[in-house]
Amino acid sequence: MAIYNAVSDSANTMIKALQTKIGESYLNHSFYNGGGKGKEIWQNIKDKFEKNLHFVEKNLVNFLFST
Repeated sequence: MAIYNAVSDSANTMIKALQTKIGESYLNHSFYNGGGKGKEIWQNIKDKFEKNLHFVEKNLVNFLFST
């Protein structure tokens, strides 16, 4: 653990917590995301989340600069 937490550390922790919460809601149970099947599930959720985030970001940039 870092001695001094930067803003990016806080943001990463928040995103991981959000993704875990979404995963638990989707699965209707908690899971350990540090290894095994839980880690694989978490990685799939993370990939889908990032893909959607990139889609929103791209469209937002296009919208902002097309007007």
